Amino acid sequence: MPKAALTLMPGSLGVFSAVSVGGSHAAWARAPMRPSYDAPAGAPRSPTAVGTPAAPSELLERISGLGTSQEHGQFEILEHRTPDPDGGVRRSWSVVIRGTQGGGFGQSNPQDMLTNLQGVAGESSDQQRAILEAMGRAGISPDEPVELTGHSQGAIMAAQLAADPLVASRFDVVSVLTAGGPTAGSAPTGDARLLALENTRDAVPALDGAANRDPAGSATVYFDGGLVDNPRADLTAIGPHDLGVYSEAMSWLESGRGGDATAEVADWITARRQAMGFTEETRTTSILVETRRVGRP
Repeated sequence: MPKAALTLMPGSLGVFSAVSVGGSHAAWARAPMRPSYDAPAGAPRSPTAVGTPAAPSELLERISGLGTSQEHGQFEILEHRTPDPDGGVRRSWSVVIRGTQGGGFGQSNPQDMLTNLQGVAGESSDQQRAILEAMGRAGISPDEPVELTGHSQGAIMAAQLAADPLVASRFDVVSVLTAGGPTAGSAPTGDARLLALENTRDAVPALDGAANRDPAGSATVYFDGGLVDNPRADLTAIGPHDLGVYSEAMSWLESGRGGDATAEVADWITARRQAMGFTEETRTTSILVETRRVGRP
């Protein structure tokens, strides 16, 4: 089975190199802390302060800022720190997962078609295991709130993780936001509340051939992407599966223009904000994670 090597940035967390993720366990090799390390050009070498995605549409927009490569995948973990009235600090976390980056099967970038097939079939994947390992290495404690969000393949990964009882035993997943993903095979466990966005003009969410299972507190919003299908700044058309369509639809829902879905979405938004503990004093830092399959059986 191919394995996934994973590098966490920034450097203040240390460098995790030669990380193999495969089978039912993972072996980690932690490099000693040092001021410089092997990383792609432009990779941050210190904690990167970013704006707190208080609105769900802002969370989706972070996906579009992730890097693309045929050689390696990338996702983001956001650490939020909110002061408590007693002088302490409460931490919460967002895991931001982008979609497919390659059309091959088993290539070095685990964000490929192999992961898509495994995800829709409800099977584990290198990408899923890498996300879990990165969450642990980022320092997320079992009692700290975590939200998962993803587009396309990232939506599959987010929904899968939220539905896994083993994940629930390690992390407190409180909220899930998916966009344009075939997620019918996964329903969140515990108290996690999921909001799934599906454009009726987008064929991808229907690839699982079933309707989503929405337990109490979760919902699927179907919308006509033609109503939000605005051109990009360069006037090129946006396809129905484009992340921009979903980000714009989320903005519409936040503004109360969601028709019959408005009240249900507003309830989910309120629950998300409360569970994550966001206030105007919340400060956020970004950790970029790169994944790569290494070796062959």
